[in-house]
Amino acid sequence: MRGAAFPGAVIVLLIAAFVAYSSMFIVNQREQAIQLRFGEIQRVIQEPGIYFKLPTSAVDSVQYYDRRLQTLELNGMEVLFRNDRRFIVDAFASYRILDPQAFRESVGGNIQLAQERLRTRIDSRLREVYGQRSYEEAFSSERADMMRQVRDLIRPDASSLGIGVVDLRIRQTELPADVRSQTYERMRSERLAVAAKERANGTEAALRIRAEADREATVLVAEAQRDARCCAVPVTPRRTGCSPPPSARTRASSSSTGRCRPT
Repeated sequence: MRGAAFPGAVIVLLIAAFVAYSSMFIVNQREQAIQLRFGEIQRVIQEPGIYFKLPTSAVDSVQYYDRRLQTLELNGMEVLFRNDRRFIVDAFASYRILDPQAFRESVGGNIQLAQERLRTRIDSRLREVYGQRSYEEAFSSERADMMRQVRDLIRPDASSLGIGVVDLRIRQTELPADVRSQTYERMRSERLAVAAKERANGTEAALRIRAEADREATVLVAEAQRDARCCAVPVTPRRTGCSPPPSARTRASSSSTGRCRPT
């Protein structure tokens, strides 16, 4: 009797262990869960712990969602400023799932689909905010205010997906490839024009300085030659019309020096 009852007891224990195991599930600190019964939401669990449901997954099932902060990359978004200047914006958004029930009902719990919808709505809000600002404002201290404005505008849209947007940042803003080449070429032409003008101004200034220097040199040489002739020829001012400068007359009348004195 004991030998026949032992296999039965083992089977009962195994069945009991399977039922207990299949009726229990654990939610850790990084997760949140939804308990479903025949596909219908029974409860939303957002606190870590051990929970129970009906045995097996045929009746009750559990879906887990990450509650940690996640990042959505937003690359290559084209925006148009108020002054009709086009730019390519690379940004990223930080978000987390706040309402698992709304998340399941809106996107079926599909994180890729949720990210695509969130990306579309952020792109729309970025275009809206950038279209109200100028290029200069986007690269000034107002840039942080623009990002906060986009974040506040996207939050109601994200909330309908069960998602909470924590932060939104712009990584870089640059010109489109076709516009960038045209802009660089225009900048190059402008710089070449400025360089040519500076060279022309420098050449003109050099010619003017050289002409003034030549004129001063000619005047100095002429005056020196005149003074030399007056000091070397012993003639009176009445006959030649050459009047030595006062310094020369002083030196000529001085017997101590003996310079510029007629012999």
